[in-house]
Amino acid sequence: MDAQASRSRSKSVSHTVGALVASLASVSAASASVASVHVIAPAPGFQQTQAFAVSPDGEVAAGDSFGVGGVGFTFSPATGRSDVQRWEYSGVVGIAADARTLALNTWSIEDGGRAVRWNGDDAVQVFAAPAGFAETHAAAISRDGNVIVGAASSRSGWGTTWQAFRWAADGVNVQAETIGPAGSRARAVSADGRVVVGDSDQGAWLW
Repeated sequence: MDAQASRSRSKSVSHTVGALVASLASVSAASASVASVHVIAPAPGFQQTQAFAVSPDGEVAAGDSFGVGGVGFTFSPATGRSDVQRWEYSGVVGIAADARTLALNTWSIEDGGRAVRWNGDDAVQVFAAPAGFAETHAAAISRDGNVIVGAASSRSGWGTTWQAFRWAADGVNVQAETIGPAGSRARAVSADGRVVVGDSDQGAWLW
């Protein structure tokens, strides 16, 4: 075999080995991805779980266990599931960067539906319904945990009349302001709490 043929064959073998290595790396990555999936078991007495939010660093997930009623939770692979058991129903819909300050939707016989800010030390701020509305609903929380956005509804349950709200809380006081067009719901907030997006009868909006 001459030198040129030898070099050609060597190059072909090298390409084949390279392709095989890349293929094995791909399979290994896919296996690692599958191995990193964590199925979150429901709290005792509930049938299923659903997740609504994840912390900015991706380390903590949150949602609720549901069945008859529901109970909010946070979950991390390192510490497992931690439940928020204070109301007939609770569900965590937002997590701040500290992974402790949460935005929740709650329901009780006494108050109906309420948006709540909770910081993991049982320090609770309940966002009461503004005049003319019956319930409040949280949708998202800012990175520092000081701003929660959502909406107020005009009657108990999922009413047909909505108004988007932005609640700014400092741990002591809550400042509520109406945002967006009439009939709107806030869906998400920027990391700094200044920009809010949502939807309404008129379409999507940015505030």
